[in-house]
Amino acid sequence: MDLRPRAGNAMPDLSQFELEGCKVLEYARHKRKLRLGALKGNAFTVILREVTNRDDVEKRLNAIREQGVPNYFGAQRFGIGGSNLQGALRWAQSDAPVRDRNKRSFWLSAAAVRCLIRW
Repeated sequence: MDLRPRAGNAMPDLSQFELEGCKVLEYARHKRKLRLGALKGNAFTVILREVTNRDDVEKRLNAIREQGVPNYFGAQRFGIGGSNLQGALRWAQSDAPVRDRNKRSFWLSAAAVRCLIRW
């Protein structure tokens, strides 16, 4: 199953999600565009029931603690059609300062994440 970012507003098809004992009950996009700073964090709870191999789960949790997890970003990071990354490239190739703090922040963030993903 491929959950990497998709062009535009395409949602990943979770109907084919397969993991023994797991089922996606519901998923949807937020109806309105979120403003910068609208979220203080992205918190969620994962409940594991009827675990048969506790040692394996502990190993995986330790790996997540040490290495983190892949974090793919779509339009919220790179902009629609990659516009934030394109803006960062144009800015890097010019001597003009960017006075808009939000725009500068989006561009720097998009460039940094792109570098990390390629690394």
